[in-house]
Amino acid sequence: LYGAILRSKWPAANIRSVNVDKARAAPGIKAAFAVRNGEFRVRYHGDEIAAVAGTSRDAVLDALELIEVDAEPLPFVVNEREAIKDGAPQVIPGQPNLGEGREKTSGDVDSAFAGSAAVVEGDFSTQIQVHQTMEPHGHVAQWDGDELTVWSSTQAVFGVRGAFAEYLKIPQNKVRVICEHMGGGFGSKFGPGVEGIVCAHLAKMAGAPVKLILSRREESVAVGNRPSSFQKIKLGGDSDGKL
Repeated sequence: LYGAILRSKWPAANIRSVNVDKARAAPGIKAAFAVRNGEFRVRYHGDEIAAVAGTSRDAVLDALELIEVDAEPLPFVVNEREAIKDGAPQVIPGQPNLGEGREKTSGDVDSAFAGSAAVVEGDFSTQIQVHQTMEPHGHVAQWDGDELTVWSSTQAVFGVRGAFAEYLKIPQNKVRVICEHMGGGFGSKFGPGVEGIVCAHLAKMAGAPVKLILSRREESVAVGNRPSSFQKIKLGGDSDGKL
């Protein structure tokens, strides 16, 4: 069977309810469920809401449109500099968007600058980098009784096995992870991801193997990235060129 995930179209929202009954009854659909129980909050555009598995890719894409979501959109901010201002919407309620800073000092910084032949100061930034591996994140999950076999695109078969066991609350010796070939990782694919856990649940519910491979768009919004950064740097150097 083919699996697919319904993702949030809201950057921030309280999800009051998710109804998958129409999707579950759609032609070719063998399993459907809400990814989280009860009311919950989505924190980014692309966050997981529900999932389905069916006999064809077209069937599951059609079924995703039948899922009913009652949502309360919330204020959001997408720029880091705006997010750390007082009064900015909190990504996680009750927690500041910026953690406490740490200071590390070595030597006498003030006298070092005072004795420098040249001082250069500036603000610098780096952009977000997404992994964009040639092969997207994905898994094929198959149950045999209480034993799970997963074919994963991963750099860490043992880590993925441990994570599946932990999330599904089964012993590690009940989980087998196979990776024969992998089309790139580049700092990702060290765990099953939400898509892997969803795939295993769909396979269990449907009583059949499920293949869930993310789209290129999902690779861009839902599997993590190297965050952007902002820093202010001040350098001093003596006449010999020593920093």
